Amino acid sequence: MRTFDQQQLILEVADAIEENAEFYSQSKWFNAFNECGTTCCIAGWAVRIAMPDEFFKRVDRAIALGPDKYEYEEVAEQDDEWFHEIGMALFGLSDYESNLFNYDWMPPEGMTVPDALRKFAGGDELKDITEPNCLMRKYTN
Repeated sequence: MRTFDQQQLILEVADAIEENAEFYSQSKWFNAFNECGTTCCIAGWAVRIAMPDEFFKRVDRAIALGPDKYEYEEVAEQDDEWFHEIGMALFGLSDYESNLFNYDWMPPEGMTVPDALRKFAGGDELKDITEPNCLMRKYTN
């Protein structure tokens, strides 16, 4: 069971994604190098809300390196792992949930990401708010 603080953070992330849908992409923790501006995955949003100083320190470093250099730097891979690990820890996820709630996670058809997060904060299991094909891909590869 998630703590009250974890539930509140999940709800804050749901609200942030709902209010800023154009800045959400599950494919990367952070991407400032695309035509639509800076985007964040769910873990990126969690860190941005709960740990803004650390978030913006890493964003500034990425921007300073520039898109071509940053993408090929070891630091980019380390940042991806760090954001996923810290973001999921902030949500209080088990190893199973953390593995499932990765870059290719998506909610079931007909459910928005914010609605799925709200259900998760309310106690639904991650498998219940995950597109069935995501579950199959995770355990058949």
